[in-house]
Amino acid sequence: MFPSLSARHSLFLKLAAAILIALLADQIFMNTNPGSTLGAFAAAGTVLVLLARAPTLRLRPVLAAAALALVYAAALFDDPGPLAWALGWLALSIAVLAVRHRPANALGWIPPLLVHALAGPFRPLRDLIALIRLRRRRRGAGAFRLVTTLALPVIGGLLFLALFTIANPVIETGLRTVRLPGPQHFIFIAMALCAAWPLLRPWAFRLRIAPGTAPAFDMPSASLASVLLALATFNAIFAIQNGLDIAFLWSGAPLPGKVTLADYAHRGAYSLIATALIAGVLSLWMLRPGSAVAADGRARALLVLWVIQNLLLVASSMLRTIDYVQAFSLTELRISALLWMLLVGIGLVLICWTILRGRSVGWLVNANVATAGLLLTGACFVDLSAVAAHWNVSHAREAGGNGPSVDICYLARLDDAAVVPLIRLEQRAGRAGFRAEVAGQRVISLANLERNQRDWRTWTWRNARRLARARAMLGPDPAPVAPRAACVDWLDESRVAPAPARNPNLPPQPAQPVPPPQPGVTPAPAATAAARPGAADLREAAPPADRPLTQGPRQ
Repeated sequence: MFPSLSARHSLFLKLAAAILIALLADQIFMNTNPGSTLGAFAAAGTVLVLLARAPTLRLRPVLAAAALALVYAAALFDDPGPLAWALGWLALSIAVLAVRHRPANALGWIPPLLVHALAGPFRPLRDLIALIRLRRRRRGAGAFRLVTTLALPVIGGLLFLALFTIANPVIETGLRTVRLPGPQHFIFIAMALCAAWPLLRPWAFRLRIAPGTAPAFDMPSASLASVLLALATFNAIFAIQNGLDIAFLWSGAPLPGKVTLADYAHRGAYSLIATALIAGVLSLWMLRPGSAVAADGRARALLVLWVIQNLLLVASSMLRTIDYVQAFSLTELRISALLWMLLVGIGLVLICWTILRGRSVGWLVNANVATAGLLLTGACFVDLSAVAAHWNVSHAREAGGNGPSVDICYLARLDDAAVVPLIRLEQRAGRAGFRAEVAGQRVISLANLERNQRDWRTWTWRNARRLARARAMLGPDPAPVAPRAACVDWLDESRVAPAPARNPNLPPQPAQPVPPPQPGVTPAPAATAAARPGAADLREAAPPADRPLTQGPRQ
């Protein structure tokens, strides 16, 4: 399997790169949450893979995909996240597979990527079996020569090392300080090797179909009359939904009965996007080459009208989500939903362009994949948690905004991303009790941020900028505030920075006597987490779940 000398050297180079990647992963990721080290590891792994496969760098697609993988490594260095990691692996896999695969459109990458992801971890086992078979043919004198060559240095070295250990206490002490890695390290290194090896020696996959033997596959089709009737029906039904949205959602007209605008807006935000997706799939099916729609002008006009109605449906779904955010709060999930709706809308525009300009389905697929890639790449460099936290604080009723009451529990769950918004909310809060509650949570979140930044493995570039901004906002000498969690149920005590240890050189402080109760004065009960200052005010200010949205005509 490895016949030539150059192939053998190439194999050793790839094996050395895989071992380096596995050892680096063990040092960075074992028993810790990675920080910017994940980006450094991704960049180093990409460079090692490219160096081990240097002859393939002459291909332009390989260079383009490798450059994109380094872009995602930069995103991971800024702030590690699963999206940038997944896109980086995808780009590096395409760079490795582009040597053998040149699909006509993005859909052609699905089979080799699936084989690479599913069968790749078994590639080391396959190569190991092939190597054992090769060595078995050359066994005999070579194996005996290897044993006789290593016998004297190994046995003699161990013997003299044992004697010197008995005779020299320094050597004995030094050997006792040696700590061999535990079995979990070897397991982790083996798993890292299985993950890195397919990138160095990808599984060869090529769909070979002889000319004239391709299986016949015809998608189900419908008659022109059926397509025209279906498009007319779809347009009529969508016109009813869009008309109701224009009447109640866009113009602000009062809804009938007990239906609130909150119910009307929230119930349709996601189901209507699913409707638009189904409509997009049907449009692609009707638009395929040789179909009735592709050849008939009436069907094409009805299809364009239906796609435009789907665009209006997507716009209404985005408006529903925005109204719901303005009435309650902004979250990462709602930001992601808005981005997804935007992506669906762009896809519908591309379908219209394909119909009007006579583009191919392959062009439509590539355009949609490129649009999704640009949007996801931008999301890798934007902190959606911080965006949500800043919006909620800027519009908070407690900070003088015209929005809903801020959810301190949600800000606490955002952790590092909410440090700067919590400081801003603390500085703008009006009520003293609410300000104390925000300050207590700010102390906890800031302590967690500082602790993560002190460890080189959990340090991130984004958090370094965030911490510098937080310290600048607090000033050189901030007032001391006792840590107090805004949400006791969510609080993880292991994440709270411990209080500074007492100086043992100081004399113990005598216990303070408890003053006797004065006659006629009832002692106040001990404060609890549920009755802390500001909590009652926050609960009273929180909007109820069924609070109707503000209705009125759109400006």
